[in-house]
Amino acid sequence: MSGDYDRPKLRTGRVADLAAMALEEIGRRGTPDAAARSDEAVRRVLDATFARDGFDAAALEQSLTGLRLQQNDIIDIVIPAAAQTLGQMWDEDEAGFLEVSLACARLQELCRRCGHTWQCDPTVQDCTGALVAVVEGEDHILGAIVLADQLRRRKISVHVVFQATAGSIRERLRLGSYDCVFFSASTESSVARLCELLRAIRKDKALCPTVAVGGQVLNYDSARVLKSEVLADYLTNDVEEVLSAVERERQPMPIMVAQ
Repeated sequence: MSGDYDRPKLRTGRVADLAAMALEEIGRRGTPDAAARSDEAVRRVLDATFARDGFDAAALEQSLTGLRLQQNDIIDIVIPAAAQTLGQMWDEDEAGFLEVSLACARLQELCRRCGHTWQCDPTVQDCTGALVAVVEGEDHILGAIVLADQLRRRKISVHVVFQATAGSIRERLRLGSYDCVFFSASTESSVARLCELLRAIRKDKALCPTVAVGGQVLNYDSARVLKSEVLADYLTNDVEEVLSAVERERQPMPIMVAQ
């Protein structure tokens, strides 16, 4: 896998520092050896996504699995850490807009390459259905792609909607069978549109299932309105927290027999 890329303002040591910070924030798993392999994996991903001589997702996947990383770890740890590193590089003027945009597109390709394809139709089979949505105007979709894969791994039927509006979400809820809706948002500029969409769909309580909002958007002060207006049932990046509640709701109520 070639690492031949040109980043005039980029310092290799600085990239390593940013990647290490991202990995620490996301949370490493296992032993110091596993942490070192994750560091190396992020470096390889950044090398590949910035490469000027093309991008080969299959070769990159093989390179990462050669580090004894599972596909789940690549999606849950390495790709998010690489994405956070790209964001920091953009914020600190370590890389330009075109470079970061191309690198993000390549991360999405790698994520799809390593992803799971399990499917289930909740309208005809007994399985939990989830709608994953990215609000209209939100350009950062990698979080939704990662989330969808995490859900499929848990045998959840997933449908993903990009550039979602209140109308498109209502239509999808009418046509499908969904136990929950996950909204993934990253940028502060999407907060107002997200709130408007949530207010619209939650008016129809019979149609609207459990709603969760996650992503970097939760870190912004402007997103406090999500909590103050109770626009979502859950404001969290913990998938298990939401799914545990959804599964409890799916369980049939016990029949009480009078004595």
